[in-house]
Amino acid sequence: MRQFYLIILLISLILSGQGLISLTCAQDRPFGFHFKKKHQKKIHLDFEQYNNLIVVPVQINNSDTLNFVLDTGVGYTLVTDPKALNHLDLNCIRQITVAGAGSEQELRGCIVHLNSIRVDDIEAQNHNVIVLEKDVLHLSSYAGVKIHGLIGYDLFSRFVVKINYQHRKLVIHQPDKFKPTSKGETFPISIEQMKPYIQAEAFLNEAERATVKLILDTGAGHSLSLEAGSHPSIQVPERNITAHIGMTLNGAVNGAVGRINKFKLGSYEMQG
Repeated sequence: MRQFYLIILLISLILSGQGLISLTCAQDRPFGFHFKKKHQKKIHLDFEQYNNLIVVPVQINNSDTLNFVLDTGVGYTLVTDPKALNHLDLNCIRQITVAGAGSEQELRGCIVHLNSIRVDDIEAQNHNVIVLEKDVLHLSSYAGVKIHGLIGYDLFSRFVVKINYQHRKLVIHQPDKFKPTSKGETFPISIEQMKPYIQAEAFLNEAERATVKLILDTGAGHSLSLEAGSHPSIQVPERNITAHIGMTLNGAVNGAVGRINKFKLGSYEMQG
């Protein structure tokens, strides 16, 4: 049986994000997430896994350990539980609309400046995050353990990240020190609005298949999500179960759970 390791390398420009992140930084302090030790090449980090979510320990301004989901589908670092930072006496720099602008379900949040945010031996100083005014994702209920936030592009854009689900381990590499092995396969990734996309093939039934563009989302608990009608061949299977798929910042996502014949990514094939 072939083992599947997910190695993610996002090479990108540092974006100002409409004032979310300040580019002003002291000359002796690296901008964004970096290894605490100057010449560190990589670190090994164990993670917990709950309902297919990768949960890593995070400290904010030397706080107690918080649980954050490592989520490639999220852009800026997001504190989903506003109560998590109450004792730190942080000031809201600016209020923003996070989702549902102009609607009755408008969700607002605060941009908050942190002295530091740390994941093991990785740290960002003078870093801004978004704190939601209320916890709409209810990740703690889904995971069965307290979840305080999400961390994604802010971290992935700085490092090469190897995810070993079987042993629940991360290896986080400095990009210029990373040496890929000759084994395995490489897949092109496009970055759109700080989210990574890949192309794969979905075999819907014995006669139909579709080339699909997918968000590579480690924060999604389900294995594969397809949007009915996005391709002529992608329709809800006759045998399906109506289900609550999950929560987003815009509200609940409902859909149908069913089977497809096969999913193919390069030479990797997963039978339905």
